[in-house]
Amino acid sequence: MLQYRILSLDLGMARTNQLFEVQGEVIVYVDPTNGGPLSVRLNNADADQINMLPKTRIVFPFERVYITNAAQAGLSANLFISANGKALVTVDG
Repeated sequence: MLQYRILSLDLGMARTNQLFEVQGEVIVYVDPTNGGPLSVRLNNADADQINMLPKTRIVFPFERVYITNAAQAGLSANLFISANGKALVTVDG
């Protein structure tokens, strides 16, 4: 089973509910400097949207992540995804 992974996104490309098949319990937006806004929906494309900025942390079991973002030239996002709901990630900056 996946312990954790980093999902790296180029925010220069617009997305609307792009599906990422990844299981976990924690998502942390770990970019303190070069990250732009994005939103996620967990498990279902019709679920409520959760807006994320760098340092946002979500603890909730999921099997799918749907990501939406406007095109943001030169910006990126790194999402730490963990299968352990007790994972703790500290972001400086």
